[in-house]
Amino acid sequence: MERFDLKLNGKIAMVSGGSRPGGISQRVIEALVYEGVSVGFADIDPRGKDLETRLRSEGGKCLFVQSDMRDPKDVEVFIHEILDSYGSPHILVNCAGGAKDCGGPTLRETNLEHLISAFIYNLAPPFNLVKTVFPYMCDVDGDKSCILIGSVNGSIGFLGELSYSTAKQGMEGMMRTLASEYSPYLDNVKLDRSIFLT
Repeated sequence: MERFDLKLNGKIAMVSGGSRPGGISQRVIEALVYEGVSVGFADIDPRGKDLETRLRSEGGKCLFVQSDMRDPKDVEVFIHEILDSYGSPHILVNCAGGAKDCGGPTLRETNLEHLISAFIYNLAPPFNLVKTVFPYMCDVDGDKSCILIGSVNGSIGFLGELSYSTAKQGMEGMMRTLASEYSPYLDNVKLDRSIFLT
């Protein structure tokens, strides 16, 4: 992967996700590590260990913690593993989420359980992360950024993805509120809703 010298060398980052080969979170982690960032990343899938092993063999600094970002207790374990290994983070990237168990192709086949599942799957991880990690980020010197990976679904909607699109729109409200609340402490709180081909 090409290095762009983004002036991130020596920074510390936390990323949710990282186990799916070629996925968004894995590419984010690789890019940060190649820029000299010490990266802690967490995923419920144990394959994240493979990425940790590969990046470390290439000289990168990273630590994989197998955990479920929907569970506040797991997020507490994650942050303390990173604090002990690297220190307080300057960068937080939430990639956790997806369209799993979000319902049928139309409103007729979608029920309340599907909607709740989409909210838990897509909104609980960023909520748990920012609630747990932001207090530590606020005390760090230097530039600090939080990026929530959203979806174009949340802006324009897609046929057959009612629950998922609704949850992703919720991320935009979360981001805007956090940006207002934490503007005195963090330099950037952003939502990326680009179309990614993975």
